[in-house]
Amino acid sequence: MPMKQKKQRENLQASIDRLDLMGIASILINRRTNTNPAQSGLYRNLRTIVRHRKKLVKMKTEVKNRIHTVVDQLFPGFLDETKSGIRPFSKSSLYLMSDRFSARQISRRKLEPLTKALNRFRTRNSDQAATKLKGYALKAFTPPELHMDTFQLSLSYHTKHFICLLECIQQLEKEIALVLSQTQGAFLTSIQGVGIILAAGICSEIGDPLIQGAAANLSSYAGVVPRVKQSGGPESEPRVGRVSKRNNHILKDYLLQASNHIGRHGSEDLKQDFQRRKCQGQNVEFGMAKRSTYGAMA
Repeated sequence: MPMKQKKQRENLQASIDRLDLMGIASILINRRTNTNPAQSGLYRNLRTIVRHRKKLVKMKTEVKNRIHTVVDQLFPGFLDETKSGIRPFSKSSLYLMSDRFSARQISRRKLEPLTKALNRFRTRNSDQAATKLKGYALKAFTPPELHMDTFQLSLSYHTKHFICLLECIQQLEKEIALVLSQTQGAFLTSIQGVGIILAAGICSEIGDPLIQGAAANLSSYAGVVPRVKQSGGPESEPRVGRVSKRNNHILKDYLLQASNHIGRHGSEDLKQDFQRRKCQGQNVEFGMAKRSTYGAMA
């Protein structure tokens, strides 16, 4: 609610549940609230799957960190491509980690079958990668036999969980692209540096731009406009404060990501605007995010 319910209360000296409820009822009766355009239609569907994907990505990161921990016990350095020759979390890497994985097991595998397995998963220079991997496995530290089975079992299920999350995220991204193509937010992908996920995230949180409120209010809702206070008359200088914490943190995150991507990979005029704001000491991320907000409303 843009208007605090306490401003609608009859008694400002006390706060009890009944007075607060009467304040909320007064707001509803006077229709002093705004409806979020992302609460219905395609935009609600888009917001649901975008937020679902965001949670799955967070879960995938958690599982990836657990895999790092277990692999460091079974085969230290395997997830470092410069040492093992295998790109971490690639198809070939996940294949090797999925069953009875350890430095000892890799060192005992014959070179030819290992090369064929890496080649099947399209590993670049599979013969050289297999040779490098076996050579590094012979030097790597291995855990005691007592703990080997437990670590291998844990890694096997973590790997399956990671693959499942990866497939779910990929499928959701296809659905996101399909729904986004039916909304006005599809035009955001025409901006260099803004991909389908960022465009869908911004669009899903803003809602239908045709029924959205003023862009200035939307910038405040997104948390990219700092508070400005001025006292002592029009001749005194205004004081710029912090950004309000009461904002849509998800939309703010997407807008700041988009501003950074535009500043690095956008068109030449947007890159120059990014550098100009930076040289002038402005908060360039917030400035570009505000500009992106106005662009999303266009």
